Amino acid sequence: MSFRLLPKSAFPAWVEHVRKEHRLLAPVPHNGAHRFAEIEAAEQVDLDYRTTILPPKKAVLPVRESLLLYSTDGGQIETASRPGPTAILGGHTCDLHAIQLLDKVYSQGFADQAYQARRADTVLVGLECLSPCSEHSFCKSMGTLSCPEQ
Repeated sequence: MSFRLLPKSAFPAWVEHVRKEHRLLAPVPHNGAHRFAEIEAAEQVDLDYRTTILPPKKAVLPVRESLLLYSTDGGQIETASRPGPTAILGGHTCDLHAIQLLDKVYSQGFADQAYQARRADTVLVGLECLSPCSEHSFCKSMGTLSCPEQ
């Protein structure tokens, strides 16, 4: 894992650079709340959010996925396509910690190959919260809170 700071003035150019080779997911406003969705421009991103209705883990652990494609006559079977290189921008430390826990779960015993392939193709770019989102927040219960409590 590496740590780098990006000045706000460089953010739009950075987004365009990442989008050239990655599907880019970030927090965006949605019906009065926020969700992680694919973006096309830096202006769509809202990094000033508390929680999201759809978390970034959906990129590595989708609710539904096709593993195989086949024809009913039995003539053709092939693996389903993957989304390709993905970057998740703006995940809070609790989201990143949750993804690390999924990494452990899906790599033990009978490892989930589809999960591991998606995860190997995913880059995480985190965002530190300035305060916990609630008194019962995940970061507090899992010990990932790195900001002073208010």
